[in-house]
Amino acid sequence: MAIAKGCSAPIIDFYKSVQDGSINKEELLQMIDEILFANLDVTMGGISWVFVFLAAYPESQAEVRDEVMKHDPLKHGKICWEKYISKSSTLLAASITESFRLKPLAAFSVPQAVPSDRNAGGYLLPRGMNCIVDTYSINTNNAFWGDDSTTYRPSRFLERSPTSLRYNF
Repeated sequence: MAIAKGCSAPIIDFYKSVQDGSINKEELLQMIDEILFANLDVTMGGISWVFVFLAAYPESQAEVRDEVMKHDPLKHGKICWEKYISKSSTLLAASITESFRLKPLAAFSVPQAVPSDRNAGGYLLPRGMNCIVDTYSINTNNAFWGDDSTTYRPSRFLERSPTSLRYNF
């Protein structure tokens, strides 16, 4: 159905690979298993922090609940709900992002080689040098986030433009 509608998604490309013989059906199913189950633990660990923070901060929980209820699909329709959950400027989205800021899925990035000589904050990073980003420190020990950088405060994401977050989150 998705193919007939002209939709684009990775699973469609994978399925086409089975059709053209690049991979067989068993390989496709194994890949899907790995995507779903190998990453499930990490994904659930990350998502669970959203609920932990909302439970620990009842004021935020009440504000998010009030905002969500204003977009209740049973009262306002499915289209209203879909528009709401797809926005990044809602308190719900800010609560999720704040949870991920404080408890990133990976505290450190995967090592990557510098493609060419670079100057980073006055330090020379020679081409080929492996670099690792300390995600946790960027998200919490950064003056950009203010004096309460280790505190759960979702509204900070509503106070900043998305472009200002680029190298701070």
